[in-house]
Amino acid sequence: MNIQNNNQLLLRFLILSFAMLGIGMLFYGFYNKLIIIQIPKHKTSSQGSQHRAAHHKQIGIWYWDGARFEKEDREVIYSGNLQDTLAEIVSRWLSVLEEEHLLTKNVTVQSVLLDMQNTTAYISFNRSPLKKEHSTYEKLMIIEGLLKTLRESDIQLKKVQLLVNHKPIQDPHLDFDRPWVIQGYSQS
Repeated sequence: MNIQNNNQLLLRFLILSFAMLGIGMLFYGFYNKLIIIQIPKHKTSSQGSQHRAAHHKQIGIWYWDGARFEKEDREVIYSGNLQDTLAEIVSRWLSVLEEEHLLTKNVTVQSVLLDMQNTTAYISFNRSPLKKEHSTYEKLMIIEGLLKTLRESDIQLKKVQLLVNHKPIQDPHLDFDRPWVIQGYSQS
C-alpha cells in the first residue's frame, strides 16, 4: 500500500512539475516576445459585412505633368475597410505616375494606417515617389496630385503622413516629419 501511495505521489509531483515547466516556458516566451498574441480589433461578424460592402467607383487620379495638373479616371474598389480603400487609391495613383513615366523606379505602397479618429492617414512606400533631381516646386506639385486625388475620393481625411519604410521621407527640400494637410496648398 505504501509503495502505491508513493507512486501516486510521484506521479502527481511529475505532472505538477511538467505543468509548472510548461507555464514557465510560456511566461518566458511572452516576456521575451517569442510568443505574440494579437487580439482582433473588430468583431468577426462585422468583418464579413465589410467585405460585402465593397463596390467599384470611378475616381479622378491627379498628377503633375511638369506644366499643369492632369486627371485620369480610374476604377477603384471601395471596401468596407478604409485602410484597404486608401491603399487601393494610392496604388492606382502610383500606377498612373508610372504609366506617365514620372517615376524612375517602381514605387509600391507598403502599408496604410489610420489614427484613432480616422482623420490622419500614414502611408508608407517602399521608396520615395519623389526624384532627387526634382525642384521643390515639382515635389510640391507631385504631392499636391496625391492630395487632390484623395480629396476627390470622398474619403474624410484631414491629414496625410508620407513615409518610406515606415519612417518620414528624407528629402533635402521638404520636411516630411509632419503630416500634410489634405486640403493642400495649391490654388489651381
